[in-house]
Amino acid sequence: MDHNLLFATNSNPDLVAALCELTGLHPAKYRLGRFADGEISLHLDEPVALKVAFVLGSDYPPTDNLVELLTLINTLHINGVARVIAVIPYMGYGKSDRLDRPNISVNARLVIQTLELAGADQFITLNLHSQLINRYFRVPHQDLSAMPLFAEKLTAAGLGNLTVVAPDQGGIDRANDYAKAVGQNDIVVIEKHRPADDQTEVVKISGPVEGRNLILIDDMVQTGLTLMTAAAALKKQGARDIYVAATHFVYSAHALDPLNQDGNIKKIYLTNTIPVPEGITLPEKFVVLPIESLLAEAIKPLLTA
Repeated sequence: MDHNLLFATNSNPDLVAALCELTGLHPAKYRLGRFADGEISLHLDEPVALKVAFVLGSDYPPTDNLVELLTLINTLHINGVARVIAVIPYMGYGKSDRLDRPNISVNARLVIQTLELAGADQFITLNLHSQLINRYFRVPHQDLSAMPLFAEKLTAAGLGNLTVVAPDQGGIDRANDYAKAVGQNDIVVIEKHRPADDQTEVVKISGPVEGRNLILIDDMVQTGLTLMTAAAALKKQGARDIYVAATHFVYSAHALDPLNQDGNIKKIYLTNTIPVPEGITLPEKFVVLPIESLLAEAIKPLLTA
């Protein structure tokens, strides 16, 4: 009798089969659909009591997939599963991660606590937007890093004279982690400010870049404005080739064409935490690295015999 079941929202369909193959998880039998008015419906077609349920789902697009995730987790919880482990490759709402000025929301905390209230007993995530978000979890939580995937790819490419760059001060920890992964001690940091929400200006570049190959490290690409502004400033300082490694690419923010046309950026490495939408063919400039192996290695120790 299999004590482990895999459930999934509609956010990452290609990951389901891959995770079952890599972990030996049993794909559960259930029907996740919609009522006539668009509300989410769920019917479990097999007993789940006392089993361990892994629920895979990214919060992208944010609203529908978050409610699907909540519905799956809560339905399993009230039907007696032993444990619900939420596997969330891309956790949305992470941009609202702190109360750093009056009258704003902290949606990262709201989403995590709502998932816990629904019945999540444990979380596996991948490259949360900031370290601050970790403090909002009140149950066991493991935040994986895509850095090994990027480091392996760039090492295989044989790029010499490579320097890691944080495109803003919020990415310093992430850039330092990557630098350690490729055996470096120093990084370059770009200081910038935003005169408006849709504007970014570089104030200072801390560190040598002239004649060097650079890798811009970020957790997420939305409009691409931060990366393009940073790349332009680095080129003015004499940088050689500029690469980007970003875990989450939000296709609905329409950064694909501007980044593809940006002559300052040579290559962009992404992962499949957010699938490429139907009808979109990625240009050669974009390389997608699969995360299945990272998730599988985190899941395997949690399987119940």
